[in-house]
Amino acid sequence: LRIFDKSERMVVAGTPLLELGNPDNIEFVVDILSTEAVRIRPGMPVIINDPSQGETLKGRVKLVESQAITKISALGVEEQRVNVVGDFLAKNLNLGDNYRVDLKVVVWDGKDVLTIPTSALFRNGEDWNVFVAEGGKARLRTIKVGQQNSEKAEVLDGLAESELVILHPPNQVTDGARVSKQ
Repeated sequence: LRIFDKSERMVVAGTPLLELGNPDNIEFVVDILSTEAVRIRPGMPVIINDPSQGETLKGRVKLVESQAITKISALGVEEQRVNVVGDFLAKNLNLGDNYRVDLKVVVWDGKDVLTIPTSALFRNGEDWNVFVAEGGKARLRTIKVGQQNSEKAEVLDGLAESELVILHPPNQVTDGARVSKQ
């Protein structure tokens, strides 16, 4: 996989010279925020976006390391991160050692679930709320939310499938305000 020093020279005993591996039997290692890693368990499915192929690959979590490491984010924030190790389900991939891939661990999956964009949600006290466009007016609605991620939220109660929610409602929108569909 790698030759550490390509030039002739004297080396001390124990100095690594090269790294051997089978490119057809690679695994992925990704560091995840510790607050998110607590939900991940071995055996969970993984969806991997392969930028070189423009396709989606599948994998499975093999190990969630028990020790977190501290890293500084691009914004200068100190974060606790945990390495998650897994296997690709397909073989003969067009990937190699230290390649970059984007992946998502599936921590929950449901069928026939009513979801809305998280950008429609906002808090009012302890409750989750949305504005529903109803008869040309915005109607404030308290809903019960289940699972959610950065894009979607599961609606458990308070909203029907055919109702239209207002995305990114500005502070000026109030219950009964006139709205139009765009």
